[in-house]
Amino acid sequence: MSLTTSWLSSTDVTPTPPPIALFGWDLAAWRLAEADPGLRSTVVGIVCVEGSLTATELMPKVMAAVSHNRVLRSRVVSGTSGPALEEMKTFDVGRCVAWSPDTADVAAVAHHLVETVFDSELPLWRLAVVSAGERTYVVAALHHAIADGNGALGLASYLFDEFTISASDQSAPRATETEEGATSASSRDAVTSAAVRVLERAIRDPQGLARDVNVLVKSATTLLSVPQQPHAQAMAKRSASFGQTFYTFPKAVVRNAIAGRGVSQHDALVAVVCTALSDYHQRSGLKLEKLRINVPVALSVEKAQANQMLVARLEMSLDDLHPAALMLQSNQLLHEWRSQPALGLASELIEASRLVPSGLIASVVKKADATISSLRGVPRLGHVSGKRVSSIWPLVAPIGAAISITSVGVGSEVTMCVTHDEAAVADIDLWRSCLSAAMSQTAGVALIEHKFE
Repeated sequence: MSLTTSWLSSTDVTPTPPPIALFGWDLAAWRLAEADPGLRSTVVGIVCVEGSLTATELMPKVMAAVSHNRVLRSRVVSGTSGPALEEMKTFDVGRCVAWSPDTADVAAVAHHLVETVFDSELPLWRLAVVSAGERTYVVAALHHAIADGNGALGLASYLFDEFTISASDQSAPRATETEEGATSASSRDAVTSAAVRVLERAIRDPQGLARDVNVLVKSATTLLSVPQQPHAQAMAKRSASFGQTFYTFPKAVVRNAIAGRGVSQHDALVAVVCTALSDYHQRSGLKLEKLRINVPVALSVEKAQANQMLVARLEMSLDDLHPAALMLQSNQLLHEWRSQPALGLASELIEASRLVPSGLIASVVKKADATISSLRGVPRLGHVSGKRVSSIWPLVAPIGAAISITSVGVGSEVTMCVTHDEAAVADIDLWRSCLSAAMSQTAGVALIEHKFE
């Protein structure tokens, strides 16, 4: 694909590849966002660059990302088997990049990107560039349907000077470079093959097969159980509006809090949230005995299916609010979830979700009290067009939960965004106070609220 200096893709004689059907997690994320505005699935990353950044410096990087990654030049269309990604041979990349005035509020720009519906005639990503004195903020927004795999990697690999990926990864498709129905066809072949193996086992070892099927059914029931209501009754209401607060804290304090306990930073954040929500309810005159914590978990699957994910639902007991007990409980529950036999059928379970009405899935998602996502992080900060990157911040809407926390390790610090459903959190000052106190109790350090300047 050839590109002109005006950042408009040119028309060539190469035939447009057939659309690739959304499937699995990508399909679920798309259906949820379409079913309910309160379940918007936009993932935002805020990159702070020290120094000014001009269009001449940034746009060639954007164009390289688009030209080498099919996802970034594809829009969603209605296919024969549902939503599909169709490659666009002609579109103005400049329509996906906005240059905000110097007076723009960075947090407000990021919030606006989350709340704005993606243009159906354009790909599922946006960039907003905000100049703020001696700094430039590049705010990247991607729909969740492409953000967990090739979309985010493809964009980052060209924006950052040091971030490179192999040629085989650059143009990797969302599923396979085949027609839209190929994924369904391969699924039917897999089901047929599995059925033959089951029949052979039934003849050879009927009792053993019955035991295994019983275990598998119980495991699938555990993974797919439908909760009746949120546990956090003081935060049971839901809406399409959310607010956000950004925080930072040193990585070292969390390492010290988990040292020798056999738990992770994620477990420490679960303990913080449980403590904060318990305190919020107690100070609101209510008792909280359990919490339902959602944890997005990436599955180990083929590279061609890089966005395969499931959400682990942890039913946290609050009988013992000691931080060490909560961290250990979080770690054990997640280990038990990962050990479920039915996870071997994860792809099939996710694909089967297309048969479930999106409204039912939306109602289940809204039963979560909190979502906690601890991203792998960036070991060291790089550069954009030779200018140093000083920080990176995540922003994800609650997506049905009352509270959502997304953290990422950046150098020696952890940056964190806490979003809240505005209908769920009636007293935001009380919630922030409880969260800060819980962090002090768990890790021995107060949260530092970050204001973009």
